[in-house]
Amino acid sequence: MINTFNENMIDFKIIFVNCIVLAMLLLLFIYLWIKKRNYSNIFHLDYMLGHIILLIIMPLVNLNIIIFKISELFSLIALVNVASIIAYILHVESAIKGYKVRINKLFILILLINLATLILGLFKINVIDYRTGIEKIYSIKIDASNNVYFSNIMIVNTISTIWLIVYLLKSYIKNIKISYTIKQKELYSFWVFSYCIILIARKILVSLYYFGVFNEDHYEHAFIITRIVGIISVIFLFLNPTILNYIPGIKDGAIFKRVTKKNYFSIIEKVIENQKLYLKPRLTVNDITIAIGISEKDISAAILLKTKYNFNDYINKYRIDTATKLIHQKFLDSHTTVSLGEKCGFNSHQSFFRAFKKNKNTTPKEY
Repeated sequence: MINTFNENMIDFKIIFVNCIVLAMLLLLFIYLWIKKRNYSNIFHLDYMLGHIILLIIMPLVNLNIIIFKISELFSLIALVNVASIIAYILHVESAIKGYKVRINKLFILILLINLATLILGLFKINVIDYRTGIEKIYSIKIDASNNVYFSNIMIVNTISTIWLIVYLLKSYIKNIKISYTIKQKELYSFWVFSYCIILIARKILVSLYYFGVFNEDHYEHAFIITRIVGIISVIFLFLNPTILNYIPGIKDGAIFKRVTKKNYFSIIEKVIENQKLYLKPRLTVNDITIAIGISEKDISAAILLKTKYNFNDYINKYRIDTATKLIHQKFLDSHTTVSLGEKCGFNSHQSFFRAFKKNKNTTPKEY
């Protein structure tokens, strides 16, 4: 009876903490949506708002787990957690690049893998046969019926989180120095690296706890520590002045106030290369305008000034460079020149041959 009372008290404390976290996140979302969101910052701020919405879902699901003891919902928390990290990465990439970044295909793949793990687990189909030694996680009793199921979720979620953090850090370090939008780079770097450190600390603690690294006598302490780290991450999100004041101040208009026609070209080049827009058939100047907000006239002028090419020749140069790389990789040993042209973004065999001849003074086969 005493044990039951103690368990109920622990559950009550966890419910209370989750309610506080939920209230803080709701306040943050309302503040950013109503007070800070505007047309000039939605290209990155909407991803941050999506990140916060996903964080709001997590304590809601957690409350249902604790109150109604629905163990299957644990896998939903893991899926939402991965989605929230992806939303955060998209915010960071959009903010430092100055335009709305589209979701990476690898992100979709990671989400699908986590979703597949969830669905397979519901049908008692488990890929990894690992049985944890702990008795409870998130106030759910772990028994023979769901032991391996939780392990599959934990392992896939841990691998996904690590990959996403590595991707975020590599992308950030690569792009922050050349960013036109981030003025206070040290402040924003503190925000990004702090997020990564807290996320890594939380994932390590949860994994160590779940996979039974801690001594049995310390399980309860380890569980409490993991909860505290989770709460700290939310408090950091709520109180950090970066998200309250600086992040909403990152505006797309800030780029174009600072750039001159001399460095329009670097923005154009960065967008075309990062998004591989040259692989898109029938790419037009207007497509670039939509992507970065510079007028068609200024785009054409900047390209001509810097490269002496018109827009079509400039894009075709990227395509021909891609074609020559594929030729060196023996692409034509197993494919036709028509396939090569299509793969490089040309919409017809004739246009590919003309552009190749113009750039290389020879045909693809002779090359």
